[in-house]
Amino acid sequence: MNRAKISVIILSLILLTVCTLGTVRLLSSAESPAYGTSVYDLLTPELISMYEREISLCPIVGNKPEAFLERTAQNLGISTAKLKAVMLLQDLAARLDENVSLSHLAAMSDLELIVYAKERATTYANTLAPERREQLKSMLFAALKS
Repeated sequence: MNRAKISVIILSLILLTVCTLGTVRLLSSAESPAYGTSVYDLLTPELISMYEREISLCPIVGNKPEAFLERTAQNLGISTAKLKAVMLLQDLAARLDENVSLSHLAAMSDLELIVYAKERATTYANTLAPERREQLKSMLFAALKS
């Protein structure tokens, strides 16, 4: 497998971490001391900030008051953490000229959302120059470490 393909795969996986999904447990309750941790919990303020600074070039989640996020999440029947992920995923889809509503994304099953996010992340990564992919990959890894 060539380096460019590996970079696309890595960027896709990272974007999945940034943009994805529901109540899929990272580990089963028997294995995890942090029972109840979801993939959304990996969406740290640093990752959101990095996405907004480097990909969207504008605030998507970071400028929204917590009360607004809580109210919107409640209206959609999802957690605030999932709402943030879905908002970023909606933005990523829009960058690929896809118009998808928050309610549509929120209603997707975990599996549907995973598939949708992976497809969008891969398509987005393929639009980037190899140098930019590498740069984003480094930034995302740094944000994941913080």
